[in-house]
Amino acid sequence: MLPNKSYLLDAFYKWIVDSGETPYVLVNADFPGVVVPEEFVDNKNEIILNTRPEAVRDFKVDLKALTFRATFGGKIWEIVCPMKAIKAVYAMENGRGIMFDKSHDEGDSGD
Repeated sequence: MLPNKSYLLDAFYKWIVDSGETPYVLVNADFPGVVVPEEFVDNKNEIILNTRPEAVRDFKVDLKALTFRATFGGKIWEIVCPMKAIKAVYAMENGRGIMFDKSHDEGDSGD
């Protein structure tokens, strides 16, 4: 089977938005292929991205990555977060969401 992380990310994102909350995505900024503004990366090499629909454009989740455009410090960024770099999606207001582990990055043979 396909890895389930992108499906879970998309479902939890929609659930958070439909609930009127602010979806935050926690990303390992050190992961190869991540494109985020480095000045917003914390000392654990993580970045928390506010992905509420009003804050981003061209939001897309597919099997390989989460991509969107957003403004940071007055500059428009093309954000790229490979699926394996995403650590969590949760509501800013109450912390409800999902933390991902390595099992979410692997396909399931169904055995």
